[in-house]
Amino acid sequence: MASSVQTPLSSLNRRLRNICEREGMDYGEDVLDEDELVRRFRVATQMTAKTIRGVMSEIKRAKTVDLCFLIDGTSSMRPHIEGVRDSVAKIVNTMVRSRAAPTGIEQLRLAVVVYRDFDNPTPMEVCQFTESPDKCVDFCKNAKAISGAKHDPPEDVFGGLEQASKLQWSKDAGTRIVFHMGDSPCHGNRYHSASMRDSYPNGDPRGRTSQDLFKRFKELGIDYYFGKISRHTDQMIDEFCKDYGRFITTFSVEDVSKIAGSVISSISTSVEENVEKSKLGISRQAKLRDYRLDGGTPAWDSLPVLQGTYLVYELPDTVEDVVDDKPLVEKQISNVRVKIAPNPFAEGSERIAYFGQDLFVGYGDHRARSATRRGGRAVSAPRRTVVVAEPTPAATPTDIVLKEYKYLGKKQNTLERYKTACEAQTVAFYLADQFNSLTGPLGEPPIKFLKTKALLLTSSKGLRIMSCERKFFGDVKFVKFSNNCAYSMQSAAREVSTSGVDPRIVGTVMAFSHWTFQRTDGFLMVVDLQGCICEDGTITTSLQKSNDAKAAAVKKTKTKKVLMTDPAIHCLDVTRYAPLNLGRSGMQAFFNGHQCGQLCRRLGLEEVTQPSEKKYM
Repeated sequence: MASSVQTPLSSLNRRLRNICEREGMDYGEDVLDEDELVRRFRVATQMTAKTIRGVMSEIKRAKTVDLCFLIDGTSSMRPHIEGVRDSVAKIVNTMVRSRAAPTGIEQLRLAVVVYRDFDNPTPMEVCQFTESPDKCVDFCKNAKAISGAKHDPPEDVFGGLEQASKLQWSKDAGTRIVFHMGDSPCHGNRYHSASMRDSYPNGDPRGRTSQDLFKRFKELGIDYYFGKISRHTDQMIDEFCKDYGRFITTFSVEDVSKIAGSVISSISTSVEENVEKSKLGISRQAKLRDYRLDGGTPAWDSLPVLQGTYLVYELPDTVEDVVDDKPLVEKQISNVRVKIAPNPFAEGSERIAYFGQDLFVGYGDHRARSATRRGGRAVSAPRRTVVVAEPTPAATPTDIVLKEYKYLGKKQNTLERYKTACEAQTVAFYLADQFNSLTGPLGEPPIKFLKTKALLLTSSKGLRIMSCERKFFGDVKFVKFSNNCAYSMQSAAREVSTSGVDPRIVGTVMAFSHWTFQRTDGFLMVVDLQGCICEDGTITTSLQKSNDAKAAAVKKTKTKKVLMTDPAIHCLDVTRYAPLNLGRSGMQAFFNGHQCGQLCRRLGLEEVTQPSEKKYM
């Protein structure tokens, strides 16, 4: 194993131990024998390759979609029944048949449930799941929009929800969606204003409850969306949110021309979320932390000061050091002081983010005396530095963002996972600088990555680990250019266009991923690129240029650049950069969706149809 000679044994043992423990195996003591280490490396590689195959299979499953239209079928809803009929072709063409389909859907099946009220001569009509759009269209043509004799506004919504849950949902569909449209609430005063006439004010006469119905939706893994037509359903949706246990995305579809776009957005959102869960190995049964989002400014004066330790990595010296797996120099900065908001302000598929404040002077500029580097060059392992930083109160605290993994369970929140994420972002930071040295003279905007740290906080409740980086400032828009699997340039172009950003930036970002592949001779590539861009195409960050406490005021400056965070790295050595490293499969997925643009050609990047089959061992 070529890399084992270059890699300190403790570092490689740490990676292999993490893989074995993730698979429920006991690794035992660190291995010093070269032959035994090679054997364990091969076993770990085989286990990880099997995991990657499972992830790719789950990603494909996430792109198999069952979509049910749940529609109020009373007289006032005739235009919307016709709207569904007229939208089906556009939805299918956009999501499946188009080469530029934003989610790369493998299969889409459609079903329709039309519900009315108890006294209606036809209380329910059902079109079971079908791959034929024509069957769905014909069903909508024949569905009657008729009201019952009572003429009270509420309808048998619970009957519709129950029938939707009883459809023949495919076991192969990793994405299941109910898109509900109605202009009247369900029965029961809990779900509408007290002034609304209701034949069943105490609720469903058959004893069904929204708690039970949405519990069943969650068991089936159904994502529920609502198409709003009138304000009369607002209270119902508020109550449904409580029973569903999460926010329900609502679309305004009073104008029937908006139905197709709303459904397409729902499908895209659900597929992308399920792809993210699949690539992270998160099952639908994984337990979420108990949290609520709060985007307000924290009352900093009332929050406690927490003491902890930063772990931060130095940049590699050369690209060859990255390929040869030379460990990054790790620094520990002790006695740091921070404040953290009690509730997160945002969430992604993987992590939740908190506002925070660093109370040091010179955040990100802690000076270290390195015992492992002389004259700017690395020397013998172990390459590790412990630095004790004396806390000096800052005149103005530095605003930071802290992130922690949102799912609980085995191997979800280990120090190893946070350190791996920091290592990946440090490597991406270095490669971006190398890329910029080539593209700057060509007039391309530079790509930058935020510097990130791991923060360790110890309290009576135990160890809490978070990642930490500087907060974005100004009027910024967060744009996702790519993920780590099957995210096309067309998808990125749409994302960027909605942000009012120059679409040429997409070409620069995608060329960066392609360049990292070619620069490392197909050994690795940086993907999952996302960051913040201002309306005018600039990024605003808080900079601090002095260690003098008297001159430590935070300055804000605008620079034309794309500032990235949270990348992933695909690498032929699948023991590195877990769990987002999908190896050659991830590289293939990138090139399946990549089209070389002008910058790729100017940089002399070769078109790749299939990554090399060379083995890493």
